Amino acid sequence: MARVSVYFQDHPVAYEAKFPGESFKLPYELYWPSITLDERALVVTSMFPRDTAAFKKNPVIDRNTDRFQEDFFISNREDPDAEWNTLLPVKSLNTPFNEGTLALSPDGTWAFYTACGLADSKGSCDIYFTRRTQTGWTKGVNVGAPVNTKEWESQPCLSADGTTLFFVSKRPGGRGKSDIWCAHLKGMNSKGIPQFGNPINLGDSINSPGDEGSPFLHPDGKSLYFASNGWPGVGGMDVFVSKKKSNGQWQTPKNFGYPVNSTADDEGLVVTANGLTGYYNTNRKDNKREVLMFQLNEDVRPEPVSYVRGIVTDCRNKLKVINDATVRLVRKSDNVTVVTSRTLPDGSFVSSLPAGADYVLTIEAPGYFFTTQEFSLADVAKLHGPVNLDVCLPALVPGEKIALHNIYFDTDKADLRPESVRELELLVKILKDNPKIRLEIGGHTDNRASAQHNMALSQRRAASTVEYLTQHGISADRLVPKGYGLTQPCATNDTEEGRQLNRRMEAKIIGN
Repeated sequence: MARVSVYFQDHPVAYEAKFPGESFKLPYELYWPSITLDERALVVTSMFPRDTAAFKKNPVIDRNTDRFQEDFFISNREDPDAEWNTLLPVKSLNTPFNEGTLALSPDGTWAFYTACGLADSKGSCDIYFTRRTQTGWTKGVNVGAPVNTKEWESQPCLSADGTTLFFVSKRPGGRGKSDIWCAHLKGMNSKGIPQFGNPINLGDSINSPGDEGSPFLHPDGKSLYFASNGWPGVGGMDVFVSKKKSNGQWQTPKNFGYPVNSTADDEGLVVTANGLTGYYNTNRKDNKREVLMFQLNEDVRPEPVSYVRGIVTDCRNKLKVINDATVRLVRKSDNVTVVTSRTLPDGSFVSSLPAGADYVLTIEAPGYFFTTQEFSLADVAKLHGPVNLDVCLPALVPGEKIALHNIYFDTDKADLRPESVRELELLVKILKDNPKIRLEIGGHTDNRASAQHNMALSQRRAASTVEYLTQHGISADRLVPKGYGLTQPCATNDTEEGRQLNRRMEAKIIGN
């Protein structure tokens, strides 16, 4: 290993590191950074002195738990180009005990972290779950078995799609001292706590006979960043990246090289959604861990990823935000749901998405119509920042209606095309969840062809839509098909874009 270290030091890579902000220049330790998808919040763990006055007189970092305590601190900023604000304690999560290695979900609604020695602990250190609410983070709950055991579990990371929890454990059955494991989400229990399946060891493509730690799966879903002292490196814990192959296996890890890695411990790496910036902790200076940021070299960057963000409001009262609405992002090509998340207390949502595809955004909330919007991330070269999709939901009250733009017919025909099913299923769900609602299903056309022809065509299309709903369990006496032809345009008929908007189905509440 010594000769490997010399090789790396003789072949340095480009590297320029700096503190994220002035408040990160502290005399005590900061480590385990975690950043939100929109780069507006950065959380770190700090081992700070219980008695700051005594510490100033004798600033010795001996990690004596009687003198130091681990807590979470957060820095916020308005946008990714702004400076990070002052680090502040996360009061709703911090306790008189030690908490560390907090991992935020990409949308900021969930967090997993490590706590040690609590009354409900199953081992020396366990992984806990918390959810963001209007009043702050909920009290942490032990995620329990099979993730936590009587052994040491720590350093969680949640995949961008929210389906897989990565973590580090010293449990039996591993490849080395501490290994990286993953567990897939099975669902939520009655108290809203995530339940996971049996953990899976990532195998000897990732885990060595030594120690592996600080896993971070980038939102591209293919780039796993982690630290190890078992793979060939510069010294101590080094940061590596491994890319997932098409068969689901992991490639041989690639060392970031010197001086990103040093003879000290370099770990805790997280990478921004655009793949350009990394945040990690190193103790190369006076054996004191500090958080630094640096630009990633091209050979260790993830694949292009963008993200969608927006705010959900009530259509009648635009000042009223809708929190805890379900947000789904579906890939159009195969109708696969890529991401499922929920809106935050302020009505906002944010979700990462792989570039190079077309998507449908669907938002649902109790007491409201759903809404769907299509958008494209197909042209990677034109991606600049997030896709902003602010939406409003119509309340389920008489007179409210929604345009069903994703119900499709062939030209001059009334037979439903297969790609209409996604929207129709949402309409069936609304009607089943609200059994007193009656709907008018209205058909609308553009101004091509005669008024008489368009009126008849729109009536047949409305009837075809009603027929689908009745075939899927909705009583016919709750549905009224109505053709409007070209009489109620919602846009100009002078452009193709306008005519496309006019060719629509609408659902209108006529009784509840």
